Order: sequence, then structure tokens, then C-alpha cells
Amino acid sequence: MKEFIAKIFNTDFTDSSGIEDGEQIRKLTMLFFLMVLGILMLIVMGFLLFREKNYFYSSLNFIVSILIVGLIFLLRSGIGLMFCSILSILLLQFFFMFLFHSGVSNQMAFVWYYLFPLVALFLLGTGLGSFFTLLMICLSILLNFFAGEFSFIVPFSSPFMIRLVLSYLGVFLFAFVFEQTRMSTHKKLNIAMDKMNELAIRDGLTGLYNRRYLDIVVKNIIQQFNRSGISVGFIMADLDYFKKYNDSYGHQAGDRLLQNFSEMLKSMVQRKSDYIFRYGGEEFAFLLPSANLETTKRMAASIVENTRALNIPQSSHPMGHVTVSVGVSFIDSDHNNSKRKKGIEELVETADKALYMAKNAGRDRYVVKDL
Repeated sequence: MKEFIAKIFNTDFTDSSGIEDGEQIRKLTMLFFLMVLGILMLIVMGFLLFREKNYFYSSLNFIVSILIVGLIFLLRSGIGLMFCSILSILLLQFFFMFLFHSGVSNQMAFVWYYLFPLVALFLLGTGLGSFFTLLMICLSILLNFFAGEFSFIVPFSSPFMIRLVLSYLGVFLFAFVFEQTRMSTHKKLNIAMDKMNELAIRDGLTGLYNRRYLDIVVKNIIQQFNRSGISVGFIMADLDYFKKYNDSYGHQAGDRLLQNFSEMLKSMVQRKSDYIFRYGGEEFAFLLPSANLETTKRMAASIVENTRALNIPQSSHPMGHVTVSVGVSFIDSDHNNSKRKKGIEELVETADKALYMAKNAGRDRYVVKDL
């Protein structure tokens, strides 16, 4: 059904797994079925009225059905669901009121009035939906009050109108409470889903993005890289002798070290486009889209220097304090550069090799390695 609705309204739902997307699909589905039922009903009524030689009302039915088809094409053009929903509600409102007050349906059109609040509140929400729902009944009261002034308006008795208004308001209140409850639940589900999504991409100890999210971000960066050739810097950082630190001070102290180190890394990020990840254990990663080589080097140097500045004692370290080794890889935005052909996928592997080169060179430093 989702694929069918997407095809009808020229909409892409390939990534529509979220609650908000599901809500849009439900509204589009309801709008589609209302339009189809409306078109079929109008065509049948149009032919019946034509057979009865009631050409004016027959033509009106066909015109409204054509307008509904036009709404479908308007929605396909990407005009927006809310705009098309408002137009649909206005058209529905006009048609119901015309049937009711003209007397063409033998004064039984009021039955359709009870459908209006349900549709309006679902498509437009409690705000706009309530406005159009109350507007319709107020206009009906006014039209009935001035029925004697217009020959084409069929008057209804006061007791009948009172019963209609009260029953209509009863349906409206029921629909309002139902929609309010549904939207409240929908909002809570959205909040819960956002929290779950955030937990899924965050490392529980440090609060940094995790390796799973790195894979997702890299895919997006690859798309940007292939499309516009942006430069990308990648940094791998590994705390030196971390296992020995755990052995000497205990795992709780090791966790505190990771947390302090992570807070330091967070303080270094100045661009919203940059990402920090806990790659695993004592390994961390920086992804710097649209950064040049010098910026990437400065970031790597700052990581080394700021780790020294933490001045966290470590008796098992030859230097007596915690240090970090850093590997750097970079791919520039030059379309003619042969390195570009290797692709962004090799950034992680190259930075990892540079990291171990820094380890082998004595630690407490950064090394840059070409792709």
C-alpha cells in the first residue's frame, strides 16, 4: 500500500521508517481514499441527476469530481500535503453545505455533516480542523437564519436545526478528544523514538558517537564526496599504555580517564560539521568534512598537546603521565588528484596505519600518512 500511495502522489517513502513519516503516509492514504470515494460518488450521482434531467446539479457533480482529480495532480506536483488538505476540506465543506441547504438531496445531506469533523481534525489537526468544523456549522446556522432572503436556500425548522447543531457538536467534541489523545500519544512516541535513536548512536560511557554511527556518517560523506568532491580529514587517536593504566589504577579509574579525555576532545570541536567517535576501547576518531590538510594537522597536534596538558599521572608510562598517539589521513577536493580515485573508504584504514606508525615512533605524537 505504501508503494502504491507513493506512486499515486509522486512521493518517495523509501526512508520512511520514522513515526512522522508514518503519520504522513496515513494522512495521504486517507486523503486518497476520500478522493476516490468522492469521485465515484459524484459521478454516480451526476449520471442519476442527468437521467432525471436535472442538468444543473448533474453538471455541478461532474465539476466537483474534476476539481478533486485536479487536487490529486496538484499534490503530485509537490505543492504540500497541508495545502492540499485545506483545499480538500474547503471543497468538501462547500459541497456538503450546498447539498444540505439547496435541498437537492431531499434534506438528507445533513447525515454527511457528521463525517466532516472526523476528516477535518485528522487531516488538519485540532487547530485548523476545529476552525473549519465550527465554521461550517456557524455558516449553516446563518444560511438557515437568512433562508427567507434567498430563493435557492431551503429553510429548516428551529427544532431540527437545534438537534442538528447539538448532534454535530457532539461528534466534533468526540473527534476533538480522540485526535488530541492520538496526537499526544504520537508526540510521546516521537520523543521516545528520538531518545532511542540517540542512545543507539551514542557511546554509553563517554557520550560520544559510537562506531555504528561512524559507518552511517561515512556513507553520507561518501555521497557528498562523490557528488561535489569535498575534502575530508580523518584522525585516529589512541591513549598510550591504556591497558597498563587499567592494571595499575583499576577499571573505574580507566573509565574516568576515558571520560576526561572525551570531554577534552568535545571542547576542541568548533564546527558543527565535525564529528567525534569512540571507535572502540581507548581509540577515538575525528571526521572533518571540508577541512584542509593544515586544519587537520592542527587538530591532531592539539589533541597531542592537550592530552599532555591534562597532566594525568601514570606510573606505568615512561613519561610519568598519560599521552596519546594520533594518526592522520586526508583526501583533498582536487578532482584531478589520483588519490581521489582510491575513495574516502580508505581514510579509516590509512589513519589506522598512521596511528601505529606514531606508536612505533615513540608515542606522544601524530603522524600523517598519504592514501
